[in-house]
Amino acid sequence: GKGGLEFGVQVFNSIMKAPNTQARFSWVDADTNRRLRVETRLLCDSTGAVLGPEDVEHVAMYGGERLVFSKEAQRRMRGQFGGPGLRIPGFKDMDRLKPYHQFQHSHLLYPHEGAVAGSATLFWALHSKLVELRKF
Repeated sequence: GKGGLEFGVQVFNSIMKAPNTQARFSWVDADTNRRLRVETRLLCDSTGAVLGPEDVEHVAMYGGERLVFSKEAQRRMRGQFGGPGLRIPGFKDMDRLKPYHQFQHSHLLYPHEGAVAGSATLFWALHSKLVELRKF
């Protein structure tokens, strides 16, 4: 990496709501009993016209406001930040960590040797030092 240190990690969700496990069904032709191919099309509410990709807006809520993006704008924004990474600007003392700081389900960060060789060694050295210094 740019700072000279690099290691790979995987992120696991330890607790998350289970997905809907209902059985899926297939549409079949009534006469031939062959499976049908399903197509989805978006239609305009007012005219009934079929909408193309350029007609569809992608919306995100941010700060209580509705932000509208084109598909191309989303693609460009995603590419601005480079590849996957973890930036660690600094560490804080454990006594500054309050219970209300943990407001989402937990994630487990685990070294990933397949991404970068030596990740486990560096990851565990970093973890051990943080525990020793009582930092998070």
